[in-house]
Amino acid sequence: MSIVINSTFLHQAVPVMVQKEEIGQFSFPNQEVLRDKNAIVNRFKLLQLATTLGNIDQQKISIVFQDEWGLKMVTTTIWSTCDTHITLKGGTSLPINRIFSVNFYGE
Repeated sequence: MSIVINSTFLHQAVPVMVQKEEIGQFSFPNQEVLRDKNAIVNRFKLLQLATTLGNIDQQKISIVFQDEWGLKMVTTTIWSTCDTHITLKGGTSLPINRIFSVNFYGE
């Protein structure tokens, strides 16, 4: 199952696939990438679900996010979700306000 929270990013660029270990080198602006409050709430719920699935079943997901240079995509497991960021397998942190979509596989 693939869930796209905000499809407008698809018209901007194709995300560059990155490894989770690279994310620590990226710079993230403070601005929210989503405009709709419902989409922001939905994104948080999806991240919580992805965290649960990651901790129980080690289920990988893909996340499309934006750093200061453009769209990126990573396939990984989420270990924790806080109010402002997620922590990926291996301890890498990603700010939630920079996440466009959360995609689930194998369902």
